[in-house]
Amino acid sequence: MKSLLKYPDKFFFKRCDNLILKIFSDTEIGWKIDLKIALIAFGTTIFFAFPSLWIYFRPDKAGRLFYQMLQSENPLNRDLPLTAQILSYRFFVPTLNYFLGLRGYSVVVIPVISSFINLYFISRIIRKSTRDILFSAICVIGISLTWFITEGTAFWNTTDSVSHLLLLLPAAFRLNPTYFIFALPSALFVDERSIFACAFLWLFLLRRDLMCGDYLNEIGSNFFNLKITRNILLTTYSMFIGFVFWIIGRYLIDSGIIAPAPDISLVTNQITDFWEFFGKHWPPQILNYLSSFRWVYFFPLVLIFKLLKKSSNSFRKRYGFNFKSYFGIHLLLFIFYSSIVMINGDVWRSMSFSYFFILESILILYTLNKKLISVLNYWITFLMLLTPVTFFGLNLTPQISFPMPIVLLRTYFGFGDSYMIFFKKLFIFVPS
Repeated sequence: MKSLLKYPDKFFFKRCDNLILKIFSDTEIGWKIDLKIALIAFGTTIFFAFPSLWIYFRPDKAGRLFYQMLQSENPLNRDLPLTAQILSYRFFVPTLNYFLGLRGYSVVVIPVISSFINLYFISRIIRKSTRDILFSAICVIGISLTWFITEGTAFWNTTDSVSHLLLLLPAAFRLNPTYFIFALPSALFVDERSIFACAFLWLFLLRRDLMCGDYLNEIGSNFFNLKITRNILLTTYSMFIGFVFWIIGRYLIDSGIIAPAPDISLVTNQITDFWEFFGKHWPPQILNYLSSFRWVYFFPLVLIFKLLKKSSNSFRKRYGFNFKSYFGIHLLLFIFYSSIVMINGDVWRSMSFSYFFILESILILYTLNKKLISVLNYWITFLMLLTPVTFFGLNLTPQISFPMPIVLLRTYFGFGDSYMIFFKKLFIFVPS
């Protein structure tokens, strides 16, 4: 493995370099580069992980997609089963659908478009930080095959990609901190787990401010610089105000003032049943945890080993920033979040909200060792292309998002249903 990372030129990666470099130009405007990368990555995720149409085209099998359709007609609809009552708190996207006139299967338009925009934001974040078009393109293609992106394009039961978009925007562009007064409650009314994505984002913005401009070599004194402190404080205050607005919104929903209060006892009871649930279903939960980002987890793993080799002072002297302590805080937050989401049946979705942890791992590792991460980037993307996008049912049944050709054959020509025994067995393992 060490030889693979040390001598990349002996492998087929050089051909990939030449192919990608033909598409991009160093003199091209930045937004055009990011748009091209996003289009390539979006095409990749659509081809390799296409939504299981033969499932979603059946109302009795469509799951939460069907309830999203109901909410698009009335965001205050409480005529939902216990398993879907939690959607009463997630009314942001249904409200958009309602006012935009998106009904029926059109409710998937906003999440799908959001996934594409998220790829654009990720490309911009990585490209602006690394100034490496080739690395950015390969990296974004790999990330496009994680559940962080594919849940918006292939898993039509969710609207998480809209929440990701709201929080990626201030990471991709420098916005006024007051943006969070609107963005944070909006993201939380898409999914409550956005609060942890926001915590990771706060750390991301803190590092970006501390390392920007001429302050790089004076990190200690500039931590208390009025300009930096004001920006961080305004961001923090805005996030806090946004959080308060979300709490008020939750109170209004629970009070039943606007509409009947939802019954989420099925969700809250999971907390007391955690040890019994995890003791019985820990194998699929661990697999679902890993399936969220799959091979992309190697970025933070390699970074951890890299940081352990040197002291905090050595990083501070060389880079003007204590990457070791900073990432240690990131890691503690990541471990804490990982532990509490194990109670969720969709832990693969829950872990996708830690995307800023993954992004920071990539950016820091690139700063510390460009050559190492460049080769690692190729292998991770290559393995992401080889392995299917999937999660696992509680009985360890893989729920695979198949490539586009297979899905179209199954949906419109019945392959796997009545023609070929092989396909019939294969298509047992589909998202439901």
